[in-house]
Amino acid sequence: MSGEYSLSTLGDLRLAGPNGAVLSGRRKELVLLAYIARRAPKAVSRDELAALLWGERDEDKARQSLRHALHQLRRALGDAIDTTGDDVKATDAIAVDASLLEAVALFPLPLLDARLH
Repeated sequence: MSGEYSLSTLGDLRLAGPNGAVLSGRRKELVLLAYIARRAPKAVSRDELAALLWGERDEDKARQSLRHALHQLRRALGDAIDTTGDDVKATDAIAVDASLLEAVALFPLPLLDARLH
């Protein structure tokens, strides 16, 4: 199941699934997903997410907006995102390009290193 969805955060924010683009034109939901996916495997509290993306609204409206956005994510991603309880987390079904870049930076390949010298 690992990498069923591919989230591009470097350059244009995009999500691709087995059947092509997912959540096209849904920027707020993609930003929300990017934040949740970059924190995986740790969960993020709903309070933190509501304050981060809708902090300018009163608390009830912010939580309503968060519920709606999470509902859109669940419709699009199914079990790739866990929204049960007070916390939200992404599963390993979502691969994030920034995570791959970070891994390469932390563990450079000797072959690439040899070619650079």
